[in-house]
Amino acid sequence: MTGQENESAIIKAQRMRKGETKMDADYRMTFTFENNEAAEKAKAIAAEVIMKTVQSHYFSNAAEELVSKMMVLNNAVVVPEGCGSLLAEETMETVSVIVKAIANNMPGCPFKYESVGEDEYQEAWNDGSFDGKTLEINTTFYPAGYTKYVSCPECGEYVVRIEDYVPGKLYVCPDCGEEVDLSESYEEVAPIVEKTTVTF
Repeated sequence: MTGQENESAIIKAQRMRKGETKMDADYRMTFTFENNEAAEKAKAIAAEVIMKTVQSHYFSNAAEELVSKMMVLNNAVVVPEGCGSLLAEETMETVSVIVKAIANNMPGCPFKYESVGEDEYQEAWNDGSFDGKTLEINTTFYPAGYTKYVSCPECGEYVVRIEDYVPGKLYVCPDCGEEVDLSESYEEVAPIVEKTTVTF
């Protein structure tokens, strides 16, 4: 993010807190069970924990909107794309709270889940499963938004895929021809990946 972009982000955040503008955000979630009966029970558990715990830094009525969008469809609790009341990082945290509550209240009932949350600056993914005893929580957070590449700090051109980046190596930008150190660029875009296991 350039200095100018960072300044505009700060200004927008200040305006959001004053209610002068809104952040564009979106998320979707799916929690899949063995049957509709289990999904209905999980939906009720999720709704209860959401109303007790979910808050957003920027959006009012975040919990109410999330609960209102939840539906049971084909053995799954689904929150369709188009909800915009949580920031990306808040979506990631919310899904972790939901799956822990479901696993704790429905022991022996396996399920799997996935979610994507995104806003104007960040993106977050959750996925995992519960085998009836052990809950796996996998999160991938892109603090500067989702991208597959590390870009040249001079001209912004894509230089190398994130998974192929080698720390300390100098790269030649294919566009401007400059030999560049991508360490700072990599730190800005590299995903933060966490894997957690909880036994009930």
